[in-house]
Order: sequence, then C-alpha cells, then structure tokens
Amino acid sequence: MIRAERRCIVAKPAEHGIDVNASDFLIHTPSAIARTTFFYPLRVGKFSYEPGYRLERRSFDSYLIIHIDNGRLTLDLPEGSFVAEEGRFALVNCYAHHAYGTDVPTTAQWLHFDGVMARPYYDYIIRKLGNVFMLSSETYALERMRTITSLMTAENGYSEARMSKYITDLLTEFADEQPRSFRRKQEEVVEDTIAYVSSHLYEPLTVSELAKRVFLSEYHFIRLFKQETGITPHAYLVDSRIHAVQYLLVNTGMSIRQICQQCGFTSESSLCASFKKSTGLTPMKYRRLKQGE
Repeated sequence: MIRAERRCIVAKPAEHGIDVNASDFLIHTPSAIARTTFFYPLRVGKFSYEPGYRLERRSFDSYLIIHIDNGRLTLDLPEGSFVAEEGRFALVNCYAHHAYGTDVPTTAQWLHFDGVMARPYYDYIIRKLGNVFMLSSETYALERMRTITSLMTAENGYSEARMSKYITDLLTEFADEQPRSFRRKQEEVVEDTIAYVSSHLYEPLTVSELAKRVFLSEYHFIRLFKQETGITPHAYLVDSRIHAVQYLLVNTGMSIRQICQQCGFTSESSLCASFKKSTGLTPMKYRRLKQGE
C-alpha cells in the first residue's frame, strides 16, 4: 500500500473579499508516484466569499471542482461565461485562463486536483454536462468531497491510491449523471427565457444577462434561441418592448417617459428610434392614429 507521510498544510486565505474567519484550506504535495499514476488533490477548502470578490488567473496547474453551498459564482472560462447558483457544481480547467467572482455573500467548497487521466475526464464531463451542472442527487458527491478533506488531515497519513479512488468516485458520479433530453433542454431554455422577458420587460435586460441565466455562453445562447424561434434574442427583446409600447400608447394616457421606464428602454430617444424603425411612425403619431380610429 502506498501511504503518504503527512504533507498537508492548513492555511487561511489571504485574498481580498474572503471572510478569513469562516474560510480555510489545505495544501497537499503529492508524491512522485502519485503524480505519474493516480488522481491527487492539490488544495481543498471551503470559503465564504463576500460581495465584490473576484479572482482572475492566467493559469493554475490543476482542475477545479466547486460546489455552491449558498449564493452564486459567475465564471468566465474559455468555454464561455456561466453562473453557478446554489446546489450546482462547476468544473474548471485551471490550466487555461479563468476568472470567477460574486456579487452576493456566497459559500462554496472546492477541490483542486490533477492526474494523468484528469484531462480526459474533464473533456468527457463538460461535453456531457457543461462546466456548470446540477446532479439529480448531490449527496454522494458531497460525501466524497468531505472524505477527501478528512483523509488529508489524518494524523497517521493515508493511502494515495485510496485518495485517488475517492477522486475517481467523485468524477465518475459526474460522468455517470444522465442529462435530460438535449432537445427538451433546448426548448426549456427558450421557453424559460421568453417567460422571463415577459415578466421583466421593465428592466434593461441584455442578451449577455439572459445567457448567464441559463448557464450558456452568449454565442451559444444566441445560436440556440435563433434556431428555436427564427430570430435572435436581441430582436425578440426589441419586438417585445415595441409591442408593449404600442399597447400602452393606445390603452393608457402614460407619457413617453413613463412608457420608456415601463418597457425597459434606456432613454426616450432610444425608444423613439426603435419604435419608428419598427412601425414607420413616431410614438405620438402612432397614438394619434390609433386613437382616431
């Protein structure tokens, strides 16, 4: 049995935006055999992030698993920008440029790991589930993360082969997760977006924000939305706002300023320009025309 001497260092984060009193992590140095044979942990911890926290790195030689216990993290990865909310896992290739942060109080547990099979597992999992995902049951995966932490603090050392097994168990749990029908998932993304736009039309929504809500890069979100509806999400946003403006012009006595605020336009001039481009009329001409019918 390959048993490591104790190589873990207990540390406190020095980064700005982390509650030091509620956060700590372990640093592990794997043996030469572990590096060439097994999966192995490098760092594992649990952090309490404060609003405004952001970390950006060109590279940090490892792969990273994060579980959001509460709050949310926004991740900017080569694959796109994603939002990981409470109960979701994120899988990150830290060999590539990456960044993540939060605008709300957030608690997350995480594991930096590596190994000869780390990249193939990573590629398989994100191809199947994406970089941010939720398991049908997270109990086993979280238990494995806790076990890894416990082993790293064992007084009598531990078997690096067994540590590798627990990391393999965790990755296998991800790899074995059965995603919902891809087609149905596409439909749900578009249906959810349309419903959200309808109930938040008064907000200055952007395509980037809508993409983050459904955990897609902006590029893939635009392509998916157009594939399902025939128009881009930006065009849908504009059309929805114009229809709302038309209704309010005809059925209320609201001023252009009030309608502008109600329909999510950033300015009256923006509303008027979009309205005339869509209808060929200014808002006031449209109102007079319709009210005179």
